[in-house]
Amino acid sequence: MPELPEHAVLLRDIERTSSTLFRALGRDPVLRVAAGRTDLGAWRDEELLCLPQWLAAFDDASLNRELYLWFVALASSFEPPVDGDWAGANEAAITRVLRDRPGIAARHDRLLAAFAGDVTRLHLNPPPGASAGAARRVRLRDDEDDDAREDRPRRTDNITHTVKMDKPAAVTEFIRVTREDDGESDEVALPPTTGAEGTSAGARVRFDVDTPSGPHEDIEVGVGIPADEWDYRKRVLLPGHCMVQEFIGRSAGGEALPERLHKHAHKLRRQFAALVPQRQWLRGQPDGTEPDLDAYVRLHADRIAGGHEREQNLYIAQRNRERDLSCMVLADLSLSTEARVSPAQCVIDVIRDSLMLFAEALTATGDRFGLFGFSSQTRAQVRFHHLKEFGANWDDAARGRVAGLKPGFYTRIGPALRHATSILERQDTSLRVLLVLTDGKPHDIDYYEERYGIEDTRMAVLEARRRRIKPFCITIDREGSSYLPHLFGVNGYTVLRRPEDLTARLPMLYAQLTGQA
Repeated sequence: MPELPEHAVLLRDIERTSSTLFRALGRDPVLRVAAGRTDLGAWRDEELLCLPQWLAAFDDASLNRELYLWFVALASSFEPPVDGDWAGANEAAITRVLRDRPGIAARHDRLLAAFAGDVTRLHLNPPPGASAGAARRVRLRDDEDDDAREDRPRRTDNITHTVKMDKPAAVTEFIRVTREDDGESDEVALPPTTGAEGTSAGARVRFDVDTPSGPHEDIEVGVGIPADEWDYRKRVLLPGHCMVQEFIGRSAGGEALPERLHKHAHKLRRQFAALVPQRQWLRGQPDGTEPDLDAYVRLHADRIAGGHEREQNLYIAQRNRERDLSCMVLADLSLSTEARVSPAQCVIDVIRDSLMLFAEALTATGDRFGLFGFSSQTRAQVRFHHLKEFGANWDDAARGRVAGLKPGFYTRIGPALRHATSILERQDTSLRVLLVLTDGKPHDIDYYEERYGIEDTRMAVLEARRRRIKPFCITIDREGSSYLPHLFGVNGYTVLRRPEDLTARLPMLYAQLTGQA
């Protein structure tokens, strides 16, 4: 296909959108998208993902823009081949993108249809035999030799520093947020670049990457519930400023505990069963299963001495001792939980497994517990997911809801905490624990970021404590120690250096917090 400059799209016109998409999908926290020489195709080093300065593979500018974004998505999953099989590496990257990023599939289908079967042009590195022009446009290669590659510093800390779409730094590249001085405006101004149908490229990217795929969308429960928000600048609580929408997951007929968790679950059930209080013998009861010999001796002695006859509490009774506590786990389900812990596991996978094992452990104690999740999309929709209600059974349906969790949107913790507090407050127990699982600072796509989000969350924690609820935060954000003491207090949080430790640590932390370690 000949080059058609009149339909060309310049990378500089969508550089911000491309950078945001790459951060949302990629694994490297520091790479940014930049323009390189068109004849070199696409390549990357330690700091840059270089794409051609312009693309004109189609006679439609909107499709050329789509091609840029497809290349960015493909680069996020591309692994250089060790055997020189660049075609195979491209095919593997395409498979991973379509499997792991359902929102990108529609873009791929449009490009595929436009190419009329010439799939080599969707490769970052075309297989042998592709046209020289296509090869120049799409080849992804590294311009460093093998020795230099060996000398590169290798990053292993992907999980805590990957910049996802729900981190403030990425959001500011994605959109311009209009703020008034008083902070009341939460309108979002999209970039001026638009596609053929008048839709901004930024809006299309946001739709693709920050929304759980349709088949997994949860079911709305009732109408929205107003929630307050604290404005630290005005030092006032804004009543009903946010709207909490409750959801219940599609359990798809339920799901048994995954086989890989059986051994760990059995161990936890055995450990937590030991926390169940034993039956207690009570002496001096008005009735019971056995006589209280000590009470009979005292009664007989009183009669001989002519003293006042005691009340006839002459029996021993056995009573059950119950743990007078309830616990809610509130899990952050924002898009950042899609970050990789390992090549085979994301943060959301660790959260799923942790919730399942936690529930297995508490089932052994008989403690009242509920499992919930949250995310947000501006103050108009704070999404609150019901996974396992208080008083409901931990069964296959509940496991199915946990197994079906999908990351998406942002992290407006304050309103979610207030709603969680209102639910937990209704539990008639002397000890009520609220465990918050998260991977980063509170923020949302509007004005809810940095100090505003932090101060609102802190106020929500204080409100919970005033209602005799014990909040505790568990985070995998290595920078958590810099802001969590302000939010939850010096003894109100823990930072996990390895996200995969959550499955083992969560039940043990619960045991410690409830005084039963």
